Amino acid sequence: MTDGTTHDSEKRIRQTTSENAMTDGIYQSENPFVPSVTGEVAGDINKNVRLNRIEHQILGNNHAIVSDAVEITTEYQQNQALNIQLELSSKCSDDYKGDL
Repeated sequence: MTDGTTHDSEKRIRQTTSENAMTDGIYQSENPFVPSVTGEVAGDINKNVRLNRIEHQILGNNHAIVSDAVEITTEYQQNQALNIQLELSSKCSDDYKGDL
């Protein structure tokens, strides 16, 4: 309790997942957009959120879809606001000249 009231493990801190929360299917994907999850949460977000690439036949070869299909699982209980983001991969950002 560094603040005298809340245990450090229960403090909510704004965090964003890193590649540690991604399965190999997401991390090694050639998709130009990299997903991440952000939230003000207790504990290490990378240990409590998992991003997994999934195959879905409905998506198929749809050019309107800009990212891999992503399944997000979490160990967090209710009352946690998590937001998913898609960011243009640094390996593609120099090549891309259009609007997102």
